[in-house]
Amino acid sequence: MNPQDPASYNHQLADANGKTYHYIDAGKGDVVFLLHGFPDLWFGWRYQIPFLVSQGYRVIVPDMLGYGRTSAPYAPPSDLAAVKPYSFLGVCTDLAALLTHVTGSSTSSAVFIGHDWGSATAWRMCLHFPQRVKAVAGLCVPFYPPTDEFINLERRAAKWAQFRYQVYCSRPEADDELGAMIPQFLNALYRGADEDNNKFMYLDSFAKLPRDMPRTTKLALSEKEFGYYLSEFQRTGLHGPLNWYRTRLVNFQDEKRLGCPKKIHHPALFIPALNDEVIPPVLWKPVTQTVPGVTVRPLPTGHWIMMEMPDKVNSILGEWLASLKNSKL
Repeated sequence: MNPQDPASYNHQLADANGKTYHYIDAGKGDVVFLLHGFPDLWFGWRYQIPFLVSQGYRVIVPDMLGYGRTSAPYAPPSDLAAVKPYSFLGVCTDLAALLTHVTGSSTSSAVFIGHDWGSATAWRMCLHFPQRVKAVAGLCVPFYPPTDEFINLERRAAKWAQFRYQVYCSRPEADDELGAMIPQFLNALYRGADEDNNKFMYLDSFAKLPRDMPRTTKLALSEKEFGYYLSEFQRTGLHGPLNWYRTRLVNFQDEKRLGCPKKIHHPALFIPALNDEVIPPVLWKPVTQTVPGVTVRPLPTGHWIMMEMPDKVNSILGEWLASLKNSKL
């Protein structure tokens, strides 16, 4: 497996809960799922896959719903029912089905590790399918417990201005606006921690991003790597990925109806990025209360933690996974 060559990985397709999922299947041993976020692909884990395989794990890395070669159900604007496939419950149901597919057992379990939206999904697997989760790890995004009151994106952004971009992403016009400027959009977001990469968060429209922003050089994202991201997103557009931002009410309703717990008791790891302005320490430090016993290993990096410090991330994941084996999970 060559991180510079997406074709060097073992690509597979499977039906999962009535949807086609594209995923990477590599290695043998205990199953570890790696879940990506926005705007990413399975490729975001390209440095972790070969490392985890070398440590004796079977690594399953899907393109999440709406991304890459995985199904991207269309959801008309303001159609709450149509966006349900992108909800935590919907995606977790898909992942449970994918786990059944790859292991051949409906009672099998795996370690779920996520980044960004993938992190949020990994935590929610513990709520919706706890018996399918051996252990859970999140990068950048901590576990936020279910709330008793619905808090919409506008209200959240009014308190935390760095979330204004999420309000924009939830709007119908974002599909076409961002679809018309995918190179600029990806270039604006795929930037290193020491670059001027945070202004986009406070925009009320990504259409206001500068069209002449120079290509980033600090993230170690090669032209070939950037080209793969660009080709995939230009092929599919951004309707699917943006639908994740339109599920907030559905997620609240599902968790209220199901009476989801507000604490996670699975063996857990959290790796915050100290230079990720979207999630400052005040927003992730409560994870020690909501996930009792969680191991917290901060890294001095930006949001793209797996790319900026791959060796450090691999070392932390390897040590943590080894500790799980030692405890006979």
